[in-house]
Amino acid sequence: MNPDVADWKVRIEKRVSEKILSYSQPLENGPAANAGVKCYIFLIGNLHHVVLFTIPSLPGEEIVQDIIAHAGSVGASAAVLISPDGYRVLFSEESKADLIWLETLCPLSKAPDGSLLTDQSSIQDPVEIIARYLGELRKELSGWLYSREGETSESSRDLTIQTLMNRVILTKIFHTIETDEPSETTTLMGALCSFVSTVPVLDFYDTRIGPQDEATIKEVRRLAGSPVKELKNIRLSWVRPEDWATAFARYLAVLPKKQHKKRHFQGHEEQEWKGWLLKSDVVKLITDLLAKDDHPDGAFWDPSAGCGELVGLILRCIRLNLIRDERDTITARLIAAGEMVHANDGSPIHIAVVRFVITSWILSGESTHSSLTRTPLWYPILSLNRQIRAGSPLYDERALEEFVSVKEGYPILRRLHPLMGNRTEGMKPFSLIISCPDGKSPGGPPEVACYLTRRFTSYAPGADQGVLFAELAGEFLAPGGKAVIFMRRKWLSESSYRGFRQWITHNSPVTMIVPEDKTGQEDPDNLSALVLHSVPEQTHTVIRFATGEKHSRFRIRKYQIFPASRHKDDGWGLQDPWEKGMMNHLSQGTMTLSEYLFDELYPGTAGDQIRDRADCWTSITWTGSELSVCTGMAPEHGAEVIIPGDDQFLSTLLHSSLVRWYIASSTRGQASPHLMDLIRTLPIRAIDHYSPEETCVSERIRAAGSRLAMLKKRRIVCHAWHDISRIERQITESEKELDQQISTLYGIFPDDCREIRQRIQSDTSLDAKGPRFQI
Repeated sequence: MNPDVADWKVRIEKRVSEKILSYSQPLENGPAANAGVKCYIFLIGNLHHVVLFTIPSLPGEEIVQDIIAHAGSVGASAAVLISPDGYRVLFSEESKADLIWLETLCPLSKAPDGSLLTDQSSIQDPVEIIARYLGELRKELSGWLYSREGETSESSRDLTIQTLMNRVILTKIFHTIETDEPSETTTLMGALCSFVSTVPVLDFYDTRIGPQDEATIKEVRRLAGSPVKELKNIRLSWVRPEDWATAFARYLAVLPKKQHKKRHFQGHEEQEWKGWLLKSDVVKLITDLLAKDDHPDGAFWDPSAGCGELVGLILRCIRLNLIRDERDTITARLIAAGEMVHANDGSPIHIAVVRFVITSWILSGESTHSSLTRTPLWYPILSLNRQIRAGSPLYDERALEEFVSVKEGYPILRRLHPLMGNRTEGMKPFSLIISCPDGKSPGGPPEVACYLTRRFTSYAPGADQGVLFAELAGEFLAPGGKAVIFMRRKWLSESSYRGFRQWITHNSPVTMIVPEDKTGQEDPDNLSALVLHSVPEQTHTVIRFATGEKHSRFRIRKYQIFPASRHKDDGWGLQDPWEKGMMNHLSQGTMTLSEYLFDELYPGTAGDQIRDRADCWTSITWTGSELSVCTGMAPEHGAEVIIPGDDQFLSTLLHSSLVRWYIASSTRGQASPHLMDLIRTLPIRAIDHYSPEETCVSERIRAAGSRLAMLKKRRIVCHAWHDISRIERQITESEKELDQQISTLYGIFPDDCREIRQRIQSDTSLDAKGPRFQI
């Protein structure tokens, strides 16, 4: 590895405090490749990757633009350009705030006045550009097919266009414009072309124009060889699989075709689907956690694949494992795809897109590799042909039994795109099932509804397909496996999902991941995730996190609920039973803070007028997330509320974990809580001075508070690392002692005290990488 690149890797690892994966990738033919530019990709988690380009000589504008085009095509979060005259860091618009620290890693020994540093370009998102190109390519192919009227039936025209689009793009990637058409029986290149150009479909799709038709081949070569202005800054072989999936989703969303299954929902929402799935916080959280699995094994299945967005994300996780094992090659990716990847969808056009997404992942920018011109390994390609099939697994031939005759039922059933043959044929238990079905309710005549009622216990008119796929996933999980089904949160409340909630109650265990905004409010139309496990448990797990946070660090609440406590008919609010019980306990035998102070409260603005009324003052300020309490001879400047006197017991109590937890829980659903509202509700346990036990506890609380204040002051002025470690350990021990004494005063059991401390830590600083959060 280049010394500069190795140095950058070390710097980044120190900054992120973890080992990062890296690999080199060849550039496409162009100015940068001709100038000897080398590329290295650093993977930071599953959501960011940084691309480093080493330039051996002073670069011209053409070379720099070619480098930026490569970085944008691969969807880089940031690009570092290293040349003899300096360093330059470029960012994408979405990741600049997260990775701005890269600029601080530039070695100071490099001169900042080179031509490379004066360039103001930034990394662009390739998805929108590719989506526009797909629209133009469709127009070209539609016009060509129209001129061959009668050759292609109307029912198969769209599918034919999609497979030809796949062929054109792949031909562009392979750079085979000037060569003979590759034979699908002799080379891996030809086999991949055949894979993306054919889709196993139902018999009413009559594709008359085959991939080897002479006129078709001629048209494919013409379109692949035509220069496209929009693709000037796109390197097609470098585009990530998930970006291809998003681009195809945008392209298909604007087509006024009924047979295209939308990944969006109803009415005005149809035009709003623009990569919404991959930008959802719950999808980011789960895919980032899946990437932490160092040794993923077994097969995965997406039963409602759509355009392959989730397939692309899982493929990225598989590649991370291949890179860790230092076997990231075209052959290894092909074998991994044949052994692990399964996908189905009712739309043959979407399956054609999924096949292209998988092919682009197998290539991963190595479109000129010598293995592409050799005889391929046929068993993974044959496996992919069987495993990536058109058809919905919700339906099979058993639905025909509900009709009077097969002749009457088959024309109706085939419109639902059933998976041909026995639905379980060739399918094996999966270690991971992940899918995001569309939000539509299964339609059809009464016979189909009768079949679904017999087949699925959770089916009800009005419920979307997600409930059926969740029940279906439970049948195909391998021991120790998990299924992740993304659904809209209305399943928690609407009556049409009552059967589904009952099915969940009697099918433990389930983990429900429900995002909420920073105010604690929930949008019932937003996306949630349901995780089914094959390991038996007695409780369900609820994970809630605030949206709008940086995806590498979420504010997470995790707790257990008991299925038996869920009402069979009502919706589920998913309240935390432990939190509810603790709130009820704190409301008994206590008084509010305002009652404790006899309402002797003054606004902070009155400090100058009344400062002479007392020798000591306690100042309280609401910082937005916690209380700031200070004691001094005069009121603090900027304090919101001031209290005369020095009540050391009260000051210590307001700094405790119990009070911090109570404030965090009681203000979670409020956009901007007011300090006076907190003072009127905060429970204070007054000391009974006639009770020796309570008097002794209060003295211990004051002593622990004094010791804690002294240790924190010493920590501020201490600089020796061994003293800092010792003082921080003493602070932790003093905080535990303080919390134990306060819990004794409030009558809280030790287990509940530990739970409060744990929740305070997880609510504020739980990293998604931490061991306490797993799916």
